[in-house]
Amino acid sequence: MGENIAIPDRHEPAIRQIDPHRLAWGVLLAAFAIFCTIAISAIVGINYFLFQSTVPIKSVLSLGRGTVGIMELANSIEQIGRNGDSLLAGTVISTDPQSQGTIQFFDPQAADDLVASVTLHNGSVLTLRQAARPRFEWSQTRHLIELGNVSGRLSVTVPSLPGRDVLVNIETGAGAIVNLEGGGRYMINASADQLSVINREGTATFIPPDLRQGHSIPPNRQGIIRYTDNTVEQKPGYVNLVRDSSFQTLNGGSLDQQSWVCGNDPSDNPAGSYDFVNMNGLMPLRFIRADNAITHGRTSCVQSFGQGGVDIRAANYNYLVVRAALNM
Repeated sequence: MGENIAIPDRHEPAIRQIDPHRLAWGVLLAAFAIFCTIAISAIVGINYFLFQSTVPIKSVLSLGRGTVGIMELANSIEQIGRNGDSLLAGTVISTDPQSQGTIQFFDPQAADDLVASVTLHNGSVLTLRQAARPRFEWSQTRHLIELGNVSGRLSVTVPSLPGRDVLVNIETGAGAIVNLEGGGRYMINASADQLSVINREGTATFIPPDLRQGHSIPPNRQGIIRYTDNTVEQKPGYVNLVRDSSFQTLNGGSLDQQSWVCGNDPSDNPAGSYDFVNMNGLMPLRFIRADNAITHGRTSCVQSFGQGGVDIRAANYNYLVVRAALNM
């Protein structure tokens, strides 16, 4: 009898057995890696939510004069802005040569206190990129207002309130950047060939479009960037000839005769009065005519520059500007 011998097929793959110990260790290490990834993601997410996340603040349009145009992302057709309109991120706000408007930013988590106000003077335009505040009081971020594609003239006021850190970031159409930190008052003029920033009080820095170096602008100074060669110039800002222009001494009850003298016409009956009231984080001087008065009366605060007045030419001033903020 012949003997049958099985010859293995050389093309048949060999079956490889997996070591169960290695498989168990592989599963264990993969599970541990997944656990670490989930734990790290949770820690990062919780840390961001508690310390880095922000919520929007209210951006409201206030009309000064004339017509202010607004154009939202959802509607490419410019609309006429109305007093009290809420502005969303991405909205373009513009004024014509005869108009003026103000964007007021309010903090809804702090009794709608004023965070900042930005006035667009005639012939100006900007894009509201962002207006946000920290989600919690213990968060590590700050109140942030970002304005882009700025052209024209802006006046920016940021009230100084304890414990509030505010940054107003402004980028011009040419790519120059202005950072305004904390409370203060500023004036920005962005034209096609240069940027001018006047720091009346506060902390201001600006960066030319080449983004090479930032420059600080001290209080009562003016900084200028010329786009043709990115040169930077510093020069004196406006000189405030009015003493106690923010009424701090008057509000403190001082009888400094060198600043304001307030009173009524002798024949006023009933006489008016004045006081100070917190209005959106500011402390303006308020004139009151009460007691159902129907007759003429006048309450005024006067500041004198002496019998000779002020000779602006002798003091080497180029011109005189009177600025006042009124709320009727």
